[in-house]
Amino acid sequence: MSLDGEAVERLLAGIPEAVGSLRGEWTALMEQFLWADLASSRLGALTRLRKRWLEHGEALAAMGHSRTWIPHPREQLKSVLGGAIKLRDTLAQVQRAAQTVDGGEDREAVLQTLAAYESRLTSLLQPLENRAAELLDGLHRAGLDDDS
Repeated sequence: MSLDGEAVERLLAGIPEAVGSLRGEWTALMEQFLWADLASSRLGALTRLRKRWLEHGEALAAMGHSRTWIPHPREQLKSVLGGAIKLRDTLAQVQRAAQTVDGGEDREAVLQTLAAYESRLTSLLQPLENRAAELLDGLHRAGLDDDS
């Protein structure tokens, strides 16, 4: 049994749409991080928050890029899983940076918007990660984990 190339193609085909659905939310949050009334008692905290959010946006954009240039479906799946890990990691860094925001009239609204974004991202990533892992696991169980 080899890796089902069509199943991998179907999985990859849905990623740009999922990422595209988050793009507007990411942009709106960046605008809020820049222009909302936020404050922190820690010097440089808001700059760090914005920087972490930009890094998360870069990971989100990378996740949405085509993986068709990667020759093996197994490597494509590993790339998807790596991208998902990167998104989760950068979002965790944003969450840590957001904890340093301790003032400003817009603080609660911005943090609620960030929490809603995190929930949407998780709801999009979880099925993607599960399906990619299933495909890789099936390949591994079949003993074809080389470069099939």
